[in-house]
Amino acid sequence: MNKKQIILFVVVTITLLVFCATSIAFGVLVVQAFEFDSVASFGDAVAIVRVEGTITGGNPPTDLFGNESTSGAYSNRIIRQLKEANEDTSVKAVVLYVDSPGGGVVASDEIYMQMTKMEKPVVVSMGTLAASGGYYISAPAEEIWANRNTLTGSIGVIAQFINIDGFMDEYGIEVSTIKSGV
Repeated sequence: MNKKQIILFVVVTITLLVFCATSIAFGVLVVQAFEFDSVASFGDAVAIVRVEGTITGGNPPTDLFGNESTSGAYSNRIIRQLKEANEDTSVKAVVLYVDSPGGGVVASDEIYMQMTKMEKPVVVSMGTLAASGGYYISAPAEEIWANRNTLTGSIGVIAQFINIDGFMDEYGIEVSTIKSGV
C-alpha cells in the first residue's frame, strides 16, 4: 500500500467509527425518550409503587428529555404515583413495594400521610430492608407482607454527639452566648 491508500484507509476507518458511535448514542437517547414508567392494561389492574433506596424529599433528577430517573425513593414521585393509583378507576388495589433503610423524616411523613388518604386497599410487600422510615410508610397499609429474613422495624431518630464537658472544665473553656433582641 502506498501513502495515499494508507491515509484514505485511516480517514475511512475514523469516519466509520464516528458514525457508529453517533448512531449508538442516538439509539440510546431514543430508547430513553420512549421509556414508560407503567404498562398499559385492559380491565382491572393492581398498581405497583416501588420505594427502593433512601427516602428523599423532592423530585428525582431528569434527563435531557425531561424523563425522571427511575432510581431512588423520591417522596414527590411516590406520592404522585399513589394519588394516580387512587384516582384511576381501573386500579382496584395498590402494592407498595418497600426496600428502604428509611431516610428523611419529612419525606417519610409526607408519604405516610398520603398512605392514610388512600381509599383503595394498599398492601405492602417488604424486600430485604424496610427499616425506620421504610417501616413508618408501611404502617397505614391494610396488610404488610415480609420475608422472615426481612430486616424491618425501628422507627426512630438517632443522634450522636461528643461530650467534652470534662475537657472544657479542665482547660477553663467556657461557652458564651451573645444575642440581640428578645
